[in-house]
Amino acid sequence: MPRPQYLVIPREGGWMLRSGPVPLRLFPTKQGALSAAVRLASRSRPSELVIRGRDGAIQDRRLYEAAPAAN
Repeated sequence: MPRPQYLVIPREGGWMLRSGPVPLRLFPTKQGALSAAVRLASRSRPSELVIRGRDGAIQDRRLYEAAPAAN
């Protein structure tokens, strides 16, 4: 099963948080979008978070692995 991918990308008027191709919410600041994306990616393990800069280039890519099973 593919892991969910969350993206923080620049858009006119702010920063968009997307889940794959689906826009979730436009934030006025990159930090606001990033905070929400980290929360979602952490809850949806395993998942991936891709963060783009104003120029569209990838600034960071984070993988959130599944939590190890408790013994």
